[in-house]
Amino acid sequence: MNTAEIIYERAKNLPEPLAREVLDFVNFITLKNERADTENLMLAQQPSLAGIWDNAEDEVWNMSATCVKEGMGILARKGRKPLSDEDAEFAIGEMLKEADQATKS
Repeated sequence: MNTAEIIYERAKNLPEPLAREVLDFVNFITLKNERADTENLMLAQQPSLAGIWDNAEDEVWNMSATCVKEGMGILARKGRKPLSDEDAEFAIGEMLKEADQATKS
């Protein structure tokens, strides 16, 4: 019997609330693994894209993204609900507009 079959055999006799916990954990592990794959892909792409990303025009983006990440970290540490991805993208867009206007002034 392989590991998945053993997990199935043990889980099928669990009460429903415990079975849901097992499913939640399996989903967590799956998501964690998918994120690791995505992060590895991003790391593999960095050297080839470094010349494109590292330029003066992108420095505003780098600073904006860093500010948003730091702000989300502060929210999490304070127990506040973090921004949704949509809110974060909007905030970054607004910061970029403001920075662009400041450089034109």
